[in-house]
Amino acid sequence: MLGSLLGLLGLALLDSVNPSALAMTLYLVTTGARTGRVLTYIAAVFLTYFTIGLLLMLGLTTLLSTFQAAFENMVAYVVQAVTGAAMLIYSFSPNKLEKDDGVETKAPRSGGFAAMFLLGVTITATEFPTAFPYLGPSAF
Repeated sequence: MLGSLLGLLGLALLDSVNPSALAMTLYLVTTGARTGRVLTYIAAVFLTYFTIGLLLMLGLTTLLSTFQAAFENMVAYVVQAVTGAAMLIYSFSPNKLEKDDGVETKAPRSGGFAAMFLLGVTITATEFPTAFPYLGPSAF
């Protein structure tokens, strides 16, 4: 029991070093974002992790397993492959709407509170699937 708990604590410590969240926090601090906006971003990261953890604890995996069969068939795989290929091709196509007039644009200093909150939620929700290897040891 103690070995499992120590392993879980070690994995939790490792997972708490979220490079995307830390990099964005560092970016916000170094670009002069106000403290309230940085704290809003950090609160969004915390609340998103808390909400996902709460949903998992309350049985979200049971709900998701009911939809799993819909995504594990040949039609779904073909749709995913075509969508992925289209996105890859589009990523290399030039943007015809973008004008290159040689004027360098400045990066925005920071968004408002809603933008910071949505940024925190988006980054955390996008990174959450990478935490699944840590969820196995916690299910003892």
